[in-house]
Amino acid sequence: MLEQYLRKLPFYEKTWFQFVLFVLRRFEADRCREQAGSLTYTTLFAVVPMLTVFLVIISSIKALEPARQQLQQLIYSNFLPKTTIAFDKALNAFTDKSSNLTIIGILFLFVTTVMMLTSIETVFNRIWRVRETRGGIIGFMRYWTIISLGPILLGSAFVISSTMASLNVLSNNFAGYELNGAFVLWLISFCLTVVGFFILNWTIPNRSVPIKSALIAGLFSAVVFELLKNLFGFVMSNFTSYEVVYGAFAAIPIFLLWIFLSWNIVLIGVEISYALTAFTAHKEQKRHPVIMLLDLMELFYKKQ
Repeated sequence: MLEQYLRKLPFYEKTWFQFVLFVLRRFEADRCREQAGSLTYTTLFAVVPMLTVFLVIISSIKALEPARQQLQQLIYSNFLPKTTIAFDKALNAFTDKSSNLTIIGILFLFVTTVMMLTSIETVFNRIWRVRETRGGIIGFMRYWTIISLGPILLGSAFVISSTMASLNVLSNNFAGYELNGAFVLWLISFCLTVVGFFILNWTIPNRSVPIKSALIAGLFSAVVFELLKNLFGFVMSNFTSYEVVYGAFAAIPIFLLWIFLSWNIVLIGVEISYALTAFTAHKEQKRHPVIMLLDLMELFYKKQ
């Protein structure tokens, strides 16, 4: 029914529109909304251990200690943008006690983080039609690299931006151009978001992903994420009746909704990275049912 109306559009035959349809059809065929719901449930249990590992690594490096507060603000603004829910206080209380964790506690946090990454890889592999995940020492080293280097690189970027701001580089004229310090800092934050989505698209699937495809998908996801974050923040700031309805439990449905929307953005980005490698502008030639039956018989014959 919908296909009939789409065919009447003047740009139906255009390559870009066929690409959009290809991505949307794959998104539905791969049941990405269901996968996003599953990842939302997993995130609910893994978010605190993951953020704890993240902040512990930052705190263990003295050079990155000044960036901790900025990183926390970035994380909280992305999890619950512009809401009045004290989500950050609960996480701060937990992460502040992380220094008292035993070896078993630290191991539990690490294992939980790895399990979360494994769940993400499984979903990504389904989209890429890869049946197996990386296992053994290779998989362990890859997860360890993501867990350890990710916070360090992110913290380093914030330290550099803070240093530039303290030197008044961003508030003065630079090379003849007047720069807005707030805009440059926002731009750095946006670039970090792009890098984060790019790393997900490029490193998580158990196959070789073209850098160009992962970068384009990462840029798209970052733009949509920022737009949705601002829209979500506007709605939450201006329509606070949800706190009256849910009371002390207001954080739960809002948090779950935002995480669900975020995972949908991530997965449609993965679909785009796949489509950039698999999509062809030419329409598929419809084969006669008899020819398709002969192809199927030939396939069974070769399998014998």
